Amino acid sequence: MQMARHGFRFLGLAAVACSALLAVGCGAGVREFLGLEEAESAASIADLSQYHDPLVLLSRADKLFDQRNYLEAALTYERFLELHRIHKQADYAQFRAGVSY
Repeated sequence: MQMARHGFRFLGLAAVACSALLAVGCGAGVREFLGLEEAESAASIADLSQYHDPLVLLSRADKLFDQRNYLEAALTYERFLELHRIHKQADYAQFRAGVSY
């Protein structure tokens, strides 16, 4: 479980770093390295929001929970809590993560 959490943190940090580089002027070299066109890089940045947007994370976790995929749901609720500790839905996410186990 700890390994999965660290993996999520690493992927999250890598995604944020990549999106930051793509968004600023020094992103041309990164785009070239990744083989991305300008439009593709803008789409990639938009796609990253699905990993950080609180409502997207909660709805994904709820969907996983409803599908009885409790482990993935718990990990998604925990990801939400790592990113949005003071969000108004944090209590709900904490409760659902506990029920998922």
